[in-house]
Amino acid sequence: MSEQVGAVCRKLLPDWAPMSRLLVGWPLRADTWRHGGGPAQESVMRFIKNVLMHTTGLNVTILVGDEDEVEDMKALRDDNKWAQVYLHSKRLSVEYVSMDDCWLRDTTPLFVRKVHGEDIGLEGVCFRFNAWGGDNGGCYTSYERDAKVAGIVCDRYNVESQQAEMVLEGGSVCSDGEGTLLVTEECVLNANRNAKMSKCEIENTLRDTLGVTKFIWLPFGAAFDYDTDGHVDNMAIFIRKGHVLLLWAEKEECEEQWRRSEAAYEVLQSSTDACGNALVVHKVRAPRAQRRSESEAAGVQAVSGSVARGRLEGERLCASYVNVVIAGESVFAPAFGDAQADARAERELCEAFAETGRKIVMVPAREIILGGGGLHCLTAGIGAKS
Repeated sequence: MSEQVGAVCRKLLPDWAPMSRLLVGWPLRADTWRHGGGPAQESVMRFIKNVLMHTTGLNVTILVGDEDEVEDMKALRDDNKWAQVYLHSKRLSVEYVSMDDCWLRDTTPLFVRKVHGEDIGLEGVCFRFNAWGGDNGGCYTSYERDAKVAGIVCDRYNVESQQAEMVLEGGSVCSDGEGTLLVTEECVLNANRNAKMSKCEIENTLRDTLGVTKFIWLPFGAAFDYDTDGHVDNMAIFIRKGHVLLLWAEKEECEEQWRRSEAAYEVLQSSTDACGNALVVHKVRAPRAQRRSESEAAGVQAVSGSVARGRLEGERLCASYVNVVIAGESVFAPAFGDAQADARAERELCEAFAETGRKIVMVPAREIILGGGGLHCLTAGIGAKS
């Protein structure tokens, strides 16, 4: 089968696979994050605190793109006594990796379970990165440092690596761990990623590198996901084998999201996974419209010699409860300050994850979506090697 390369069999790990470490990006880029990233950094620290409190033994490493920031991180000073405790126990650490921005889900490798005879190991597949579109709609014009992050992470954590010759971001794919891959045509087939590759060639590359045996192509990602051109991790994700979490909206709430969700639901209802099983779809409703305020837009500053995507007042933000982090015994889900919608989403997520036994932990994420992504986008889990 094409999932084998020689005598090697690969399977892309699912989000719920055991991990040895959770990497979290640190917002610093002033032309993306308001006030130099300060408010977003506070949100990141709150998220990390929740991860450490609601998982058993999981190590968290903050990766920062400014070497000086490792020694002088404002959010790790004495006013965060909890952080000092976890730093002392070594469950929390801070490391420097040169990068252009902090979206680790898209710049780190995709980890696969690699079986070679009786040997079972971990491999990081390093795809090319072009800042979500390069010269054709990319989020920033200079991304040479981000393009090197995947290889650096493999070297840093002693993971065998493989280079894949196509552009792909981790947030654009979702695996069930059994060979099924959820993707969106809007993103993965976008001409600003791999214009010279056909759909068949893209599928063949993903079969060989990630062990994909079944593709489920959704037409669109979430509405208003301008930065990523429709990453699947904002739209629909596997939460366990055979079960998919789908972002939903009623027509009267948001016609554009309703149209996209209906199209995705139709595909999912008529699809089977790599094992031939029908899919169970769990809907989670989107919050009411989230828009960038005047003060939020004013806090983003231009940076000399760098061009990033504009952050405009009144812009509709992509706020998705699907963008969750599954870690250990918990699921960390975004909250957006819409009390009614946040509570409804928590109930719907509790129902969707009930059979897994995982606890839902809601984490304020308004500051994160202002930067163009979500909790899942900021993080990358290094799979356990055994």
